[in-house]
Amino acid sequence: MITGTSEYSGLLERRLSNFSLNNKIISGSPGAVRNLEFPAAEMIASDEMGSGHLWVLESGYGFTVSILPDGRRHISDLFGPGAICNWTTFRAPKVRMNFMFVGGSNVNLLDGEELVAAFREQPQLQATIGRHEMARTLRTAQRTRALIALPGPDRMMTLLLDFRSEAGAAGLPKDPVRIPLRQGELGEFIGQTEVHVSRVLKSLKESDRIATWRDGFEILDPESEIRRLDYVDPFASGLHG
Repeated sequence: MITGTSEYSGLLERRLSNFSLNNKIISGSPGAVRNLEFPAAEMIASDEMGSGHLWVLESGYGFTVSILPDGRRHISDLFGPGAICNWTTFRAPKVRMNFMFVGGSNVNLLDGEELVAAFREQPQLQATIGRHEMARTLRTAQRTRALIALPGPDRMMTLLLDFRSEAGAAGLPKDPVRIPLRQGELGEFIGQTEVHVSRVLKSLKESDRIATWRDGFEILDPESEIRRLDYVDPFASGLHG
């Protein structure tokens, strides 16, 4: 991890714009006080993230990770460019939530005290962030239902649509879907072995539902998949108050 200074690029503002009638709601709020670069994949404990700063992902990807009692890992959510990585622990410091950043990720840290002051002056700012984070909660609940109820190929397709949603939330290209995880890590996401993940991806490819790229996949007919799975992207629809 390398420390420096930076200003965020506006991806957070782009994300929040779909959750507020005021597209410039983040303007004037605290800029980044520190910048962290992760040349290689690195796990950050929740104690290190804490409530002193808001961690905003400038580039790359991050994931919340839990360690199960038997030592296995479970990846529970994904965070792309512009995402707030630690809103839960920022608001509730006692919540434990480990975070894994992939190599090449870049994170800006916004000053927590300045943000709290900004919330007092601009209550709509906190409300807008809250709606953005509610969209994340709804998407996670949708994925959890899929992991419980759907067959393997549809579980994987739901996860691919979630990666597509995460890119679109920041106004980035959604196709092809970039997946910065190895097959074993995808298995930690959907609760399957690496062998099973390989079989599921092969099945999706042979049924002409996906095409493979060097660092991801292309969903060949995303609108059809969205209709078939009754998939809802809360980040696309917005949650205006």
